[in-house]
Amino acid sequence: MSGNEEHFFEGAEKLLEIWFEETSCNNDDLRNISRSDWEDVLSQVNCEIISFSKNDLIDAFVLRLRHK
Repeated sequence: MSGNEEHFFEGAEKLLEIWFEETSCNNDDLRNISRSDWEDVLSQVNCEIISFSKNDLIDAFVLRLRHK
C-alpha cells in the first residue's frame, strides 16, 4: 500500500433490521421519525448515533454499538 491507503480502516459491519407496519395515515416517510425516537429505538439494542448527515434524497446515520 502507498500513501493514505496505509491508514485505511474499515470497522466490522453489523446488521440492524427494523420492520415497520403500514398505517392508514399519509405520513409514511421515515424521515418524519424524530431523532429522539430513533435514539430511543437504538438504545434498546445498545446502539447510538455518532454522526448524521442529510441531503434532499437521503438521511444517513453512522451508528456505534455501546459496550456494556
